[in-house]
Amino acid sequence: MSLIQTFNEWITLADAHELLGTASTGNDIEVSGMIADIDAMILAYLHRDLRHCEYSEITFRPEGSFISVDNWPILTITSITSDGTAVPETDMDIDTDKGLLYFTNEGLTFTGTQPTKVVVQYTCGYDPLPLELQVMFRTLLVERNDASGSAAANSTGEIKKVSLVGVAAVEFDTGGSVAYSGVDRLSGVPEELKPYVGLLDRYRSDKTMGIV
Repeated sequence: MSLIQTFNEWITLADAHELLGTASTGNDIEVSGMIADIDAMILAYLHRDLRHCEYSEITFRPEGSFISVDNWPILTITSITSDGTAVPETDMDIDTDKGLLYFTNEGLTFTGTQPTKVVVQYTCGYDPLPLELQVMFRTLLVERNDASGSAAANSTGEIKKVSLVGVAAVEFDTGGSVAYSGVDRLSGVPEELKPYVGLLDRYRSDKTMGIV
């Protein structure tokens, strides 16, 4: 799987600076690093990219009547090639919501030996990203910043609540702390993501469970 380009991000650097109160300090590298780390953590857990992106994926020696791509929803198909030969999109029945590409020709299947390589280039993801996940990402960014204590000159305090009314917002309470409800221990889940597994699992790829 090869990422070609992204068309949106979880949060822009300018918005991240405003959120963290670091706009006047210019800590671009540190803030960008935190954004990239959280993005990578979410991608690893979900086993799919939710951003609006363009990808190129290779499936070696596919077998059966369909192939699957790692990221969805599929927005557009740029190209499909089978051992270097272009496959018309009309020859495929595409389940955009699940990232599945079926042959429409009756009885035609991949043999497991031929073709040896199918390449699909496509755009995928959400534009905009789901608001509930934008709020989660902003919360994770603030928590990461507060834990490091280095990006912001003055800490914004503990998170009091997040809001989905209007635009994604985070409210802080410098006088208290937050107690998260739910599962305390989930094997293999990063500590930062544990409060959000109920939300994230709705977007998680079946491949993480070994289903596809």
